[in-house]
Amino acid sequence: MNQPDISAKAAVTPPHTGTAVRARPESSALAVFGLEFGIPGLPRFGTDLSFALQPGSVLALLGPNGAGKTTLLRTILGLVPPMAGKITIGERDLAAMTRREIAARVGYVPQNLSSAPHFRVDEWVLLGLLAPLPMFARPRSSDWLAVSEALAAVGMSALRARYVEELSGGEQRLVATARALAQGARTLVLDEPAAGLDYGHEIRLLARLDAMRALGFGIVFSTHDPRHALEHADAVLMLDGSGGARLGSPESVLTEAALAAIYGVAADL
Repeated sequence: MNQPDISAKAAVTPPHTGTAVRARPESSALAVFGLEFGIPGLPRFGTDLSFALQPGSVLALLGPNGAGKTTLLRTILGLVPPMAGKITIGERDLAAMTRREIAARVGYVPQNLSSAPHFRVDEWVLLGLLAPLPMFARPRSSDWLAVSEALAAVGMSALRARYVEELSGGEQRLVATARALAQGARTLVLDEPAAGLDYGHEIRLLARLDAMRALGFGIVFSTHDPRHALEHADAVLMLDGSGGARLGSPESVLTEAALAAIYGVAADL
C-alpha cells in the first residue's frame, strides 16, 4: 500500500488557553511500515499497511464493527504485537521501547474511563503524571503546573475540582486527553471519542481535537461517522472487515460507492 503524505491541510487557529502545552517537533509523530495486524489464531485484519503521521495531522480510522479498528489502535500502542512490519514513534522502534517510554510519547484515550474511582479531575490527571515515579513520590510544583496546562489545553480548567465520576462521557474523554498531555505525550490515540455523546458534546469534543492539531499534536481517532473524518481529518484509513484497507485523503476514500460497499447502505455525504 502506498504511503500518502498525511499533513495538515489547513491551519486551525486554537482558542486562547493561556497554556504553554505544545507538541515537541519530530520528523514523524508515528509511522508504520509494511504492517500486518490481527489477533493470533484469527484471520488478519490488514496487511502491508504503511503510513506516516506528521505532527499537526489527524488520521481517522473507519470500518464496520469487527473490522479491526480497536486491534489496530492497540497495535499502535504496543499492546498487541504486530504480525509483521514495524512501527516507529519519533524514529524509535516501538518494539524496543518500554511501556513507560511509549506512554510518555503516545497517549491513549479510551471510550470509557474504567479506572477512575473517587478522584477529583486534577488529582486523576496528576496520578497519570506520577505513575512512572517511585512509590510514595510527592508531586512537585512543576507537576501541578503540568496538570494545569493540560487541563487548560482541553478546556477543562473550570471543572478541575469536580469528581471524575460526576462528569459526562465527553467531559471524561477530555480529562483522559489532559492526562495524556500531562504525561508529555505528543501523539494521541482516541478510540471512538464521539461515541454515545449528545450533539453538543460531540461538537465541542471534535472542536477541541481541531485545536490540539493546531498546537502540533499528531492524532489518530476511530469513528463510525464518515462526517467526522471529512470535517476533522487529513487522511482516512478505512478497513473493510475482510482484511482489505483503503488509505488516502478523506475525499478520495470516503466515496458513496466505498461506504455503501462496506456498510451496506446508501451514503449521502
